[in-house]
This record gives sequence, structure tokens and C-alpha cells, in this order.
Amino acid sequence: MPGYRNNIKMVLWLGRFLILYLAVVQSKIIFVNEVSRHGSRAPFGDYPEGVFPNGKQMLTASGMRQHYLLGQQLRAMYVSERDGDEKLLSKEYNPEEIYVKSTQMPRTIQSAYSQLLGLYPRKTYLNQCDIQIEEKCPSLRSQSPFDEDIIYSDLAQMDYHPIPVHNEDGYLEEIVHIKSCNYIINSYMNRTLDFSYWKEEDDKYRKTGIYDKIAQAFNKSSKDIDIQTVFHLIDAILIENFEGIPPRANFTTEEINLLKGTQRPNYVLKLDYKGKALVASRFLNPVLEAMKARIGLPYNKISIKNFEKAKFVYFSSHDLHMTMIISFLNVTNIEIDYISFASVIIIELHQHEKESCYGLVDKTCFYVRIFFDNDQLKLNDCKSIDCTFKEFETFLKDKGYPPDMIDKECTSEPVMYTREEFDNGLSGYITARKTNNS
Repeated sequence: MPGYRNNIKMVLWLGRFLILYLAVVQSKIIFVNEVSRHGSRAPFGDYPEGVFPNGKQMLTASGMRQHYLLGQQLRAMYVSERDGDEKLLSKEYNPEEIYVKSTQMPRTIQSAYSQLLGLYPRKTYLNQCDIQIEEKCPSLRSQSPFDEDIIYSDLAQMDYHPIPVHNEDGYLEEIVHIKSCNYIINSYMNRTLDFSYWKEEDDKYRKTGIYDKIAQAFNKSSKDIDIQTVFHLIDAILIENFEGIPPRANFTTEEINLLKGTQRPNYVLKLDYKGKALVASRFLNPVLEAMKARIGLPYNKISIKNFEKAKFVYFSSHDLHMTMIISFLNVTNIEIDYISFASVIIIELHQHEKESCYGLVDKTCFYVRIFFDNDQLKLNDCKSIDCTFKEFETFLKDKGYPPDMIDKECTSEPVMYTREEFDNGLSGYITARKTNNS
């Protein structure tokens, strides 16, 4: 069964993730921010009919299952299952507690809905449909897969009310989308087209002989492959491996890890430090303001206007965003070379449960924990693996950009590329042209 072995691995991974979180003692989690990569998807290229029935780059059934399982484990960690539990979220879904946003891609939106099915399954919703049912819970219009009859059924009768996933253009452009920043576009494209940034990494991988094996698998010449152009080929190999599709070539575990290692340079090398800081600051600034709101400190209401009261904020995203965030955080305790499908960054705000902190709005009573999958991250700017809130706040202030500076830096130069050119660059269809000196 495609993805069967990997679903078992996912359960084991989530089990370790759960154990790590249950180690929290003498503190109370008061806010969580999650950003995750979408689940397994179809590759960019063409395949025989039926191999990936949902279409190019679309979420697969295994990808949906990944996020459903992740949602179940997040429920075990953060949702109160019984009266008297004091976990972060209520037993029944409360729209004031959760805010979910996604990039405007079907695979991220579908991943978010899959995860939310695990986080709040059927019959865990407050009954909001007794009054004005047509306004609050409109009828669902669907077509039977067995005949052409149209079936109408009320969502309320199905005991399922989808949690909203927000992906409106304006909000994402302001907060996380890199296409609205001239500096990021120019930096990304300039470095994409200049092979001098890539030569060292290209030489490193070419010496291993891995390009020859990839070329053989795709009936290509290794002379036509480099660190940039190999991206889509490796993407296809890794997806086929995950989905249980017969392999094009027999790659060893060591070689698979080598293939995965090409992901990070393909993203990190495309932005300078300033570009990475702008991408990460757009994501992390609202997180900081949401934390201030939960603590009771003054905060920027505009930056969190859509989730001012939320306890759990979830962003369904891509490996590019996550790579930039992790690179900016300057993690010192582990090396992260690959963002797997359904990988997750969790940022928790904790409150010390000690007598000296009861009823006080004091920054010293709060600390931050950041996780990537089943590893807690140690930031270089924090004295211990648990960042004090003050350390986290100071780090973002010193190393990042506040909202007004982001706007200033993003518009400090005119954009040099068309939107189509940048979209092709993001998708890997524009690469550097090597010269004889490269």
C-alpha cells in the first residue's frame, strides 16, 4: 500500500513528539504557534495515468493522513479531553481560541483541513446551528460518486462543522508572502541567476557521483545536471520513495540522505541574511505580539487583528518558509538539512506556575520553547534551551525587522523582475547560466 511504511514511521515519530511535550512540569502553556509544511504531494512532472490521480503538485492520500495523524497528536497535547483538564484548548472547538491561515495553494489548504480533522474530529463542536441554520451552517451540495443524482445534506446533521482556513490575499501579502517585497524578489532572483553562489555546493555534490546516478535514473546526461537543475529530479525520487512507487533506481539510505541534503542550499543560498530576516520577521513579529496579548502586555493590535484572542495559531505553509525561519533563528544544538512533508515548527509560550508569578504581568514569569518535529531548538541568543520571554523579544528586536522597517526595506529599491519570472524562479524553472569560468 502506498505510504504504508511511512505512515507507521509517522505514528512512531508522533509518539516521540508526544513524550517530549509531556515532560513539561511546573509551567502552563498559554499560547502556541504552529507552522507546518504541507503533506506529501505529487511531483512537478508528468506520470502515467492513475499514479497520482489528484494531479501535479496536489496533496496525496498519504499527505492527508500525515496531517490527520499530526492533528490527533496535537489534540492529545493541547486539548482538554475531560472536565477539570487545564490544557490550552477547550474540549469542544471554540472559534475564539484557534486561528488557521494558509498560503493560496490547494496542497496547503487541504493539509490544514486534514490536520484540523484530527485536532477537532466529528462531534467535538459547540452546537452553533440551532438558530439561523442557513446562515451559520448552510446546506452542503455534493454529487454522488455512484450516479448523477445530486445529494443535499446539512453539515449540522453530519456532526461536522469545518474550521475556517484563512488565505485571503491581503492578509498574507502583509504578513508572510514574499512576492510583495521588492528586496526579497531582487535578492532571490539575482542569487538564483548567479552561479558563483552555487559553485561550491555544486562541486561538493558532483564529487560524490550522485549526479551520475540521478542522470541514469532519468535518462539524462550528468553534464546537464547541477545543484539547481537537479531539484525537481530529486523531488520526484523522494516522493516516489515515500509513496511506495517502484523506484527508478536503487538508492541506498546514505544516498537518499545525500539527496535530501540538496534542499537546504537550494533555498538558503537564494537569499542573503537581510532577505532571510525579512521573511522570518514577517512571520515572527505577529507571534511576538500575540504572546504579549496573552501575557497582558501592550501589543500591536493591527498586526494580530485577525487572531487577537487566539490561543493557538496555525500556518499551513511550505519548506521555503520553514527553511528561512530556522536559518534566521540561528539554532546551535542540531543540524536541520531537510524539511520533510508535514514537518512542523512549534513555538510555545509558557507561564511559570510558582507563587511569585501568580497574578503578575511580569516578563520574567514567562518563557518560550521552540520545537522542530521531535527536537527542541536551542537558539544562540538564549542562555538555555528554554528562552526567557525577554531573550526571545530582544532577539527579534536586535536581529529582525519591526513592521515599519519591513515596509521600508521592502520598498527601498524598484523590483527588477516580472511576477512571471519570479514565479518561475520560485518553482525552479529559472536557474543560473554557467559560464566557462564557473
